[in-house]
Amino acid sequence: MRRLGFLIVVALGSVAHAGPTSNPAFLGIGLQDLGPKGPCQVTSVTKGSGAQEAGLRDNDIVMGLDGVATPTCVDLKASIVSHPAGDQIRLDVHRISVAVKLTINVTLSTRAEILHRRFVGQPLELGELVDIDNAKMTYDDSNVRGATSVIGWFILDSCTQCSRLFERVSDAIAARKLERPPFMLAVTASGMAGEPSKFRSTYTSRVPLAMARSRQDLTDFVLNDGERVSFMVVDCRGVVRFVTPIASDAEDLDAAIDEVLAAVDQAEHARTRR
Repeated sequence: MRRLGFLIVVALGSVAHAGPTSNPAFLGIGLQDLGPKGPCQVTSVTKGSGAQEAGLRDNDIVMGLDGVATPTCVDLKASIVSHPAGDQIRLDVHRISVAVKLTINVTLSTRAEILHRRFVGQPLELGELVDIDNAKMTYDDSNVRGATSVIGWFILDSCTQCSRLFERVSDAIAARKLERPPFMLAVTASGMAGEPSKFRSTYTSRVPLAMARSRQDLTDFVLNDGERVSFMVVDCRGVVRFVTPIASDAEDLDAAIDEVLAAVDQAEHARTRR
């Protein structure tokens, strides 16, 4: 089993002509090209990532990786995901704030590792979320107490296939025929405004959808990743037992969903023994 655990964030699938893996090597920076042909500039650094630990900063320009030029962000991303998680890479960086060139060694991790360190074993602070179909319906910490819960955090207007992913996970859980089905909720923030019908044109899953107050509220849960859902399994005490990102078109989708199901089974086993 794998280790539990807006802006373009480094880490896409590395297999040509196939979907991405759900949990590839992750550097932990937001990126943007400064022109059509680069160079590639750091726009954010993920808390707890290898990039932060190595000292990468906003506005750094990445010129190369392991001695090979990476003129654009696409080139840089492709180089990163060609490595396995745990590898140490060498970045050639131009720090424009002090006009110096640096060589920075970074150990690659995964999104799941970062999410695991942040959340597993901790009570989930859900806050107050509003249902998109009924503004009078809200969700808060009480919804993740007393029963196993599965919460999926994602960015609605950039994860175009996430509705299908929620359906896959929901159907897989239903097939377990558990005595007490888990509470399941999708949580997002979106730049779209207007009536719920505008959200429903994008999100069509039967899993209830709630809105966080802003994109920023989702940052810790999705790591600024617009292509994945961070699925979190919460036990009956409201404590996070498992969290992992899943890409809706991942080549390892079935295996990733199986991990969620295994965590649900474990949480239910613990609940029935209480």
